[in-house]
Amino acid sequence: MSDTTSPDNNFIAAMVMVAAGPAARQRGGVGVRTGVGVYTLTTDVPINVNDCVVSSTPQSVAGIHLSVDHTSDTVKTFRTFDAAGLAADAAFSCRIDRLSWGTYE
Repeated sequence: MSDTTSPDNNFIAAMVMVAAGPAARQRGGVGVRTGVGVYTLTTDVPINVNDCVVSSTPQSVAGIHLSVDHTSDTVKTFRTFDAAGLAADAAFSCRIDRLSWGTYE
């Protein structure tokens, strides 16, 4: 098994969330639904907002919008909205990766 804290392994966590929760699949953390259209992913490994990339995609419903907040180094909060901008439960997937170490030009 790989060490998720190693600079050679940039994977932090991933989750597939069912609309009404709980997470259908998760790795590197625990995902839960905390309210209508609000979900959190608590990662096993802390990651600073400036050191990570969070990718997320709605799974099935057209018109669903998705946002993510860096709540803390271990908690990321995802919010899903319907086409009218109202909070709505929706299935989505996400992945958190550490930015590669070093600098690029």
